[in-house]
Amino acid sequence: MTAVAVSYVQLSQASTLLQRQRAHTDQMATYLESHCRLTAGDLGLVLRVMQPITDLITDAGALAIRTVGQVSDWAAETATRTLDDYVRSDQEAYEAARALLASLGGGSLPPFSDPRGSIPALGGPTGSADAGYGNDPSEYNGLADAIVTSGNVLGSGYDLISGTVETAVDRLSTLTSRGGVEERTDPTSYLVTPSSDVNMMEDLRWKAGLILGSVDYVAELILGFSILQEYVYKPLAGDWKRIDGASQAWTHEGRAMMELASNFSGLPGQMDQWEGEASLRFGATAGLVSGGAVGLSYAFDAISGLIDKVALASNLAASGIGAALQWIANKLTRLLIESSIPVAGWIVAGVEIIEGMQKVMFYLRLINTLITAILDAISDMVAGREKLVQAAAIVEDLANAAVTKAVR
Repeated sequence: MTAVAVSYVQLSQASTLLQRQRAHTDQMATYLESHCRLTAGDLGLVLRVMQPITDLITDAGALAIRTVGQVSDWAAETATRTLDDYVRSDQEAYEAARALLASLGGGSLPPFSDPRGSIPALGGPTGSADAGYGNDPSEYNGLADAIVTSGNVLGSGYDLISGTVETAVDRLSTLTSRGGVEERTDPTSYLVTPSSDVNMMEDLRWKAGLILGSVDYVAELILGFSILQEYVYKPLAGDWKRIDGASQAWTHEGRAMMELASNFSGLPGQMDQWEGEASLRFGATAGLVSGGAVGLSYAFDAISGLIDKVALASNLAASGIGAALQWIANKLTRLLIESSIPVAGWIVAGVEIIEGMQKVMFYLRLINTLITAILDAISDMVAGREKLVQAAAIVEDLANAAVTKAVR
């Protein structure tokens, strides 16, 4: 027979900790919905292409987060039921001993005292995000920040290494100094509101009117369409800062999910006064959930990187489109001036119009190419969705495995 030992305090506090993880996942899913979807409304061609992809990715991420929450809820209920079973067994044994003692004339024992009424509450989380976490938008410029000097690379590498060492030391201190059940960290403290600088694409839409506004009608007379409408306003409408915000939000979700995994992974070792088959199953369940959460964290970071590519492509495209529009505006202004000179100007203007509009069409094709580059970056997000769906499927499999090994 397997020996059984249990601490009512640890088991009760473990249930509370697991309930908190469920509450954390609820907040994480709400955060994802709030910051990672492109809001419906006046979306241009490019963002209309991106919206359904972001919807699919957000749906998959929210489903995976809620699955972790459901397993947390199930584990908390199981821990509570297990505690109730242990208390009931102890009470039955106590009452039997009490009755036996009374029948032998050995006096009477006091009534059974339910230990659940005197269990201390679980304390608050021992760690959380730093006060300045997420306040610097430059932290999330991923691919754009790849173009740096060697000095910047060395500085960034040093910061990364020193930060990693500090984190490891803090975590090791927690491991060696803990006593009993504790929540290592508050994952939701990392769900800060994304902050974004003014997006270059939004600047472009605003400045395009100033650059081309006075001469756009010339292009419309010659080409039959408005350059502003067809190459700026229609394809590039929408809230482009939302893309930067979504990238940051996925990063924050990834960090929060990693912290959630830490809360699960620490639980088995903290419950050192619980022994027996049920304890082993409980530890295995916590390990499974922790592993699934780590996988989700990496998937969330991958999604952030893919959205960063879109942000980088859009910013580079904005620079190129802005330069092309400036050249077109200068050319149209020159044509307008030359055509205002009688006779000689008309002759020169006729030649200039043919040559000039050929160059204008070249720059318009360049703008199309830049917009296509953004669409290509968006198409890469489909691969990210597949990774996230795979990670979500793994979490679901781990959840099913955990449930089939219910604690008893």
